[in-house]
Amino acid sequence: MRSRILPRKSVRICVCLALFTLPAVLNGCIFYIDHLVPNHGNVGDRCALRNPEGVLSPPPSLQVWFAATPSQSILQQSPGEIVAEIPSGPLGEVPVSVWQDLFLVSNVKTFRVDAQPIAHRILAFGDSLVGPWVYHTDLLDTMLNANVGPSLVINEGKAGETLLEGARRLGDILSIHNAVRHVYILEGANDVSDFRNTPAGEMLAALNQMMDTLGTHGLSPILVTLPPRTREALSEDRTWPTTEDWNRTLRLYAIVNRIKWFDLYNAFVTQPDWESFLDDSGLHLSEQGQHFVAQAMYSALAPLLH
Repeated sequence: MRSRILPRKSVRICVCLALFTLPAVLNGCIFYIDHLVPNHGNVGDRCALRNPEGVLSPPPSLQVWFAATPSQSILQQSPGEIVAEIPSGPLGEVPVSVWQDLFLVSNVKTFRVDAQPIAHRILAFGDSLVGPWVYHTDLLDTMLNANVGPSLVINEGKAGETLLEGARRLGDILSIHNAVRHVYILEGANDVSDFRNTPAGEMLAALNQMMDTLGTHGLSPILVTLPPRTREALSEDRTWPTTEDWNRTLRLYAIVNRIKWFDLYNAFVTQPDWESFLDDSGLHLSEQGQHFVAQAMYSALAPLLH
């Protein structure tokens, strides 16, 4: 049987297609979108495309597309983050992607462009008790939208972060998200761990730095006490300052400086089954704990938004 030979024109077309496709495949590793912050917003708001692990340094010619519309403004770009402004045109659930010229250089994530103006923008800031992935903030966002009005809860949690690291990061975060009106800070769990064992004085200095940064933006936060740890996790929380030590210091700091605060620790321990709110690590929130914290933060925030 004779082998079939493709016409020369067909060969040229196949070669051209291969040359066109290969860069897209290779460039697909340029920027992997791990998550979007926030996951919805209005036209003109800013959206951060994040990859916490970092990627190959993105070239300067990248474009962020919302559906079939490119953002007209990329505000900043680094190996771990691209910040873009939401363009006019797309509404509802739209795909977000990164392109270089004609080539798709990222995966695709979904973002919701809201038609109704958002009245309340809340920044949730802290360590892994806040985020950064799907946490209590999504539940809180849903409750506020259903019961208070058009709201946006922006999850800016960072796993493993200390108060000092958070103080250094806060200014950049506030420069990304426009029109934030309320901030709550839930941070310090890594400081009181015996692995870090940050002195209370250094924790307070970092907290003061945060307050100064917020003050320059005309913002006053809600300070949130740390939840307790389970008996199994207490072996990592025995050196002064412990969770309880820091919570006492935080309450006093808030009262003396007339800063709003919410006692999440007390909200936990007054529940007979509070240990079920924490996962096997005894530190992070379980699914039940996510719902409990969302409801608790709703009770703290809702009166401020009416």
